[in-house]
Amino acid sequence: MRQAFSFGSARTSKQAMTKDAGLTDSLPDLQIKAPGDAVAKLPEGADESVLSALIIRAMQAHADSLAEARQARTVSVSLDMTGKPFAGGEVSLRSKVDRQTRTIIFMGGELCVQGDVIQKATAIFRLTEAG
Repeated sequence: MRQAFSFGSARTSKQAMTKDAGLTDSLPDLQIKAPGDAVAKLPEGADESVLSALIIRAMQAHADSLAEARQARTVSVSLDMTGKPFAGGEVSLRSKVDRQTRTIIFMGGELCVQGDVIQKATAIFRLTEAG
């Protein structure tokens, strides 16, 4: 039987689909304080996949705020875990633009818990005409 792997634990494909089905529907809402500054409250047991989805969502929201009448489309995302444990609770998400051209945004981001960086990300977004 084919195995699906998720952050160090082996599960069968059926188990993975059952557990992860609807994952994005269960992500908490981001509370955007300002472009590049957001918070969210996560339940205990949220794993790296949930944290990863959340930091990508926060960076996408920041890129969208810069796109004006255009759309920010994700081109590339790189994620780095720090190995620090996460036990649930409020996370802060910060992102900053490293460089922006007429059609591309290069961005870095961090997901922190009580000031400790848990995850870092870099992303590239392409600005395209809306529609």
